Amino acid sequence: MRALRLNPPEVPFTPELRWVLARAFGPADRPFDEAIDVRAAADLAEALGLAPRVGARTPSALLASEAGEEAPRLRRAALAVTATNLHRVEVVRAVADLAGPAGIPFVVLKGLAIELLSLAPVGARATTDLDLLVPEERVADLERLLVAAGWRSSESLDLEQHGDPLVHPQLGMVEVHRVVLGVRLPGSRRSVRFSDLDAAGLLREAPGLPSHVRVPATPVLLAHSLVHGLVQHGSAPSSYPAFRVLGDVADLGPDTSSLAAAGAYLRELDAEDLATVGALVRALG
Repeated sequence: MRALRLNPPEVPFTPELRWVLARAFGPADRPFDEAIDVRAAADLAEALGLAPRVGARTPSALLASEAGEEAPRLRRAALAVTATNLHRVEVVRAVADLAGPAGIPFVVLKGLAIELLSLAPVGARATTDLDLLVPEERVADLERLLVAAGWRSSESLDLEQHGDPLVHPQLGMVEVHRVVLGVRLPGSRRSVRFSDLDAAGLLREAPGLPSHVRVPATPVLLAHSLVHGLVQHGSAPSSYPAFRVLGDVADLGPDTSSLAAAGAYLRELDAEDLATVGALVRALG
């Protein structure tokens, strides 16, 4: 990738790796015709962060026939993600109940937005916390409401995109974002704020949630996934699974037109980078 200059190591293209990639990205009902070490394949799926995606996408009978005794392990990975994401949706409702009376709208970002829009198979897309974009002038107001409801600062991380993560003993972590770091409107050098996305018509209501809860338009979701995973974490893949980004591209649109639409909101990734990502995901599929 020219703009990022990534230099990944050579990886043996074993039958186990081919099986994991086929189950994570290929046609869900197409049988895999090579013999595999099922335990090694399941271990590899976990190591690559793809176990939930494999467990969620593969029909039960096919998974059982190919993964044997490891099939329940992969299915449990998908069920665990399903449960976690359902819990986080309920946390969104709890935050919405606090924010609504105060007149504070917010945008659900990243993986949970993909979940809310049903753009990935249920249980396939893991999330680690709840990322919310709030109008810049209301960030402090929402943070005060969260603290009053039991959230507490977990560490001092006053970053450009968000302040200190807030953690609740039962409801988990929330990060209140001022900007979507690295995503920019065409012609702008500034990371987008709530007001930018709202004015550009790039927000929509979140299905099944109150009207003051929004999600980004699909090209913005895809742009954010690319810049977050490849630019912000590309040189440190242990901090964010690289295959999670490829899963997002597969679910949000690996075709040329979808990537070009997302590319309009990116500066760090050029057309060659986007073409490379698209070609890779299409080849995996």
